[in-house]
Amino acid sequence: MASPQPETLANLFESPLTYSVPPYQRAYSWEDKHIDQFLEDLHEHPPRKPYYLGHFLFERKAESELFVIDGQQRLSTVVLFIGAVCRLLADCAELAEAQALSMKFLERDGRFRFLTVREDMDLFTDLAKAGSPKTLVSSRSQKRIHEAYDRLFKHLKALELKALRSLVSVIGGAHITRMVVGDKVQATQIFTLQNSRGKDLTELEKLKAYLMYQVYLHSPENQENQAITSMERQFVIIYTTAERIHYLKEDQVLRHHDRAYSRHWEGPVENLKLDLGKLTDSAAVVTHITDYCKSLATTFQHVEKLEALLSHQDVIADLVILSAADSWPLLIKLYAAYGDKMVQDPVLIELLKNTEITLVKFHFLHGRSSNDLVGDAKKFGSNGHTLEWLTTRMRQASKHGFRPRGSFSEAFLDYLRGDYHYHKISRYILWKYENAKRHAKDHQVTPGEYLNEIAHKSMDATIEHVAPQEPQGPPYSEEFVTRFLNNLGNLLFMPKGMNSSQGNRPPVEKAAELGNVSFASHREVAEKIRQACHEEGCNEAWCGHKILARKQLIIDFAIGRWRTH
Repeated sequence: MASPQPETLANLFESPLTYSVPPYQRAYSWEDKHIDQFLEDLHEHPPRKPYYLGHFLFERKAESELFVIDGQQRLSTVVLFIGAVCRLLADCAELAEAQALSMKFLERDGRFRFLTVREDMDLFTDLAKAGSPKTLVSSRSQKRIHEAYDRLFKHLKALELKALRSLVSVIGGAHITRMVVGDKVQATQIFTLQNSRGKDLTELEKLKAYLMYQVYLHSPENQENQAITSMERQFVIIYTTAERIHYLKEDQVLRHHDRAYSRHWEGPVENLKLDLGKLTDSAAVVTHITDYCKSLATTFQHVEKLEALLSHQDVIADLVILSAADSWPLLIKLYAAYGDKMVQDPVLIELLKNTEITLVKFHFLHGRSSNDLVGDAKKFGSNGHTLEWLTTRMRQASKHGFRPRGSFSEAFLDYLRGDYHYHKISRYILWKYENAKRHAKDHQVTPGEYLNEIAHKSMDATIEHVAPQEPQGPPYSEEFVTRFLNNLGNLLFMPKGMNSSQGNRPPVEKAAELGNVSFASHREVAEKIRQACHEEGCNEAWCGHKILARKQLIIDFAIGRWRTH
């Protein structure tokens, strides 16, 4: 095994070697904060002192090519940095300098010197060589690459040529250490010992390092490379699929998988250690790890398919919207067993709807009971815990809760009958009420539309007060503020962008616009504003009486929709 040799980054690129990121490594992951820190370090570096860029671990792939096992994020950023500098030099008519820098770090003899993962390679080289992509930016890693380049270019563009050249000098002269190993066994050992001892890795990276090291320890002599290669194939699937998943990050998928399938309740790595610790046969350890990696890769693929269903299938999306952490393990287990049949089979649809009812009502217990959905997901599929068992379980839970204590529905009714409803759960209730008011032939507000809306941090972006929070005329009475302003009857579910057009106008001015939109609940309010109040002597267009009358309509809907009797 070679010893680490101090050298400069320029030395790394002066060799005829090509550096590539193997497909079983995660894609580019640096965000704005990492780019800013990188630039800050360069600027703050003391003159005449070597800048240390860190240690790099390579595995020899071929005579002229090395796999980047550790250090790809830094190398990727350096290449984007140099690409941005070359573009700026060319813009300043320093063409010879730009070409020399490009030949030194980027491209030589028609070969690009650094190759990132295959899916991102075209975008990466387009940016590094020309500053603009010829391909569509689609995955999360491609977006991060594009944002990193733009951030680097914007920062460097503000510098004078002298300062720009100074940073290039710091980068080129940066001290590094590197180690080149000849096979996967050495790479696995070094990466694990170097990166699982407190460095800021994702949980998935820590898991991969731990598993590869365990496979090395327990594989028969001379078969380690074969076993590790088998694992790498699964991580190719994991990382490529992770880039296509939109709502969940890789560590979230890992945790949901672990909560669904592990018998234990610690973290993913800790739970695996508990399982492997009970195995006394090395072959059993390798088999367990191999099966685990295949199962995890399959879960990533299933999550991708479940996300596709989220945009238009309420029975899936409702659970994620109401309680993602509790629902994902169950959805993963169900999809593994039934696939797309989840949204087609009446038994499975009933199960999902009863789960949604349970989660809605559970929202109002405020710690008085335990949510056992993850525990039920763990049990499902083993020791007699069949679909029939789970269906019965959730049918009962929708009526009485996970652990029956008093009236499960009463807390929900208490909330509805109260006076203050300006909460996230009310948006969900108003969404369902809106769709219930629409004709069967009308377009429904889809989960995809709803998920886009609730991404806003402020509820003001997705919920509207009919009587505005800040009236243009005289201030509200204390009674109106307390009983009616944030009452469910005074709240409207809003499509994205409409709220700002309503502003703080009085209800009578809003009526014309509300009456001409596609939202049935909005037209309902507009009609009530135009109607005379049924209470004698009340001449207000939108008053407490009308707010209470509308709230009762929503309560009646909720009682039927969530079986609250």
